[in-house]
Amino acid sequence: IVTSIFLAFYPLKEIKNNLLISLLFTGSLVLFLNSFYYHQILGYSRFSGYINPIPYATICAIIGSIAYSLILSSSDIKERLICTLSLLLVIYPLITSESRGVWLALVFSITLVSLRHISHKNLTKKTITNLIIPILIVSIGSLTLLKDNIELTIKKTQSEIHQIESAELNNSIGLRFQMWLAAPSLIKDNIILGSGDKHQLEIKQLYDDGKISSSLYEFNP
Repeated sequence: IVTSIFLAFYPLKEIKNNLLISLLFTGSLVLFLNSFYYHQILGYSRFSGYINPIPYATICAIIGSIAYSLILSSSDIKERLICTLSLLLVIYPLITSESRGVWLALVFSITLVSLRHISHKNLTKKTITNLIIPILIVSIGSLTLLKDNIELTIKKTQSEIHQIESAELNNSIGLRFQMWLAAPSLIKDNIILGSGDKHQLEIKQLYDDGKISSSLYEFNP
């Protein structure tokens, strides 16, 4: 909500490209160094510090989307190189966060930005090249440097899907399905604000009534 209000009233058009690109690069570098420290030096697999991995990955995806958009819109080679580097840097913390939903969100965002760019440009060799080159650089860089992380996440996802097909919902994806199914019961008294401070009591009541599993109750969403 706060982000939406900020974006609605802040004069984003008054921000010069140079300042925006500098902020993107600084942000991506800080995120990269933070994740490198926790992942490579301390040996944590997903830990990102004081921020939950999902919002942390969302920040990475937002920076990546903006950087990709500027790569396509800028005509300055230096600006495009810096934005490409920013996109490369932010891919590392995004992948090591193991937030698969945010990965898909970034892919979806890049697809939309690409389609919008095509709709405003003539489909020439230059336009196609401008689209393909940054995507290839990021894809090859990610697969080369983070191949193990990507393969591990894919195998984990496949395993969870097989478990769900066998009616086993005690895993990351399965717990989220259970939360989505429980949501209507939690917000029935207040569709806009939900259960608020009574959230934990509502969860316990659903568990006592046999409407949610013990795995979801113990997960304490």
